[in-house]
Amino acid sequence: MTSENPDSVAKNQSTNSDPKPPDKSETIPQFAPAGAVPKIQAPPSPHSYQITCNKNRDRYDKIKFWAELVGILFLIAYTYETCRTNNLTQCALNISKQQFTDSQRASKDQFEKAQTASTQQFRQDQRPYIWHTSVNNDFLHNGNGIVAIIQLSDFGKSPAIDERAIGKIFAGRNAMKQAEDWFVNLGNRRLGSEDASPTIIPPGIPQAIPQTTPHAPPLRGFAKMSVSSGPMDDKKAQAAALINGGVVIVLRSEYFDASGHFYRSDMCWQREFFWNEEGEREAGLAPCANHNEIH
Repeated sequence: MTSENPDSVAKNQSTNSDPKPPDKSETIPQFAPAGAVPKIQAPPSPHSYQITCNKNRDRYDKIKFWAELVGILFLIAYTYETCRTNNLTQCALNISKQQFTDSQRASKDQFEKAQTASTQQFRQDQRPYIWHTSVNNDFLHNGNGIVAIIQLSDFGKSPAIDERAIGKIFAGRNAMKQAEDWFVNLGNRRLGSEDASPTIIPPGIPQAIPQTTPHAPPLRGFAKMSVSSGPMDDKKAQAAALINGGVVIVLRSEYFDASGHFYRSDMCWQREFFWNEEGEREAGLAPCANHNEIH
């Protein structure tokens, strides 16, 4: 067994009890020299550039606002003007269209009226006109009354087609009143086959045809119509013949033209007395005041 030195033992114990401090070079970070660190500049004061930006932005916003407002007002004005112009144009077009339509209608009406007037004028110019060329009355005997022979002619330019005629002789003091009633009773009634047979009278006035009966007027015309008073006492007939207007002869003739247009001729005569150049009283037939007309 060896013995140790007490000093060395104590040194070893102190060494084991106090560990060695760590190396500072391994734990402390390495920094660059102070001269290599950049100098940090302080930011400028916000007051200068913020006020400038705010002013610019406010000015831009104002300009934008007024520009937009002006644009909106211009758009409204443009829209209004466009609508107004469109309405005016539409009104002008409607007026022009209406004027054109009225002009067309007026032209058509004028043409139709002119055509109708021309047709009517041509028809009136070419229509048949039935009228008498001679009237001769005579007093019969033995109760046969009074008879009259009436000659009819067509004074127009076209033939009278389906011509029918009826007549009557009235005698006495109220002969004219009876004649008026006769026309009133006929009215506008068309004559039929029960009244008279139809005939055709060509246009033109024939030459006088000499008669063999002494003192008889020449018969003229294309149609001869015989009318009478019917049976009458001879004394009554002679008495009526002595009255001014005591004998009245009436006649109605109805006919058509080639186009089928209807026409009518009314005729009326009355026996009147007059004084001739020798101062003698004579009797003759004169037209009545009414019912001598062509329809």
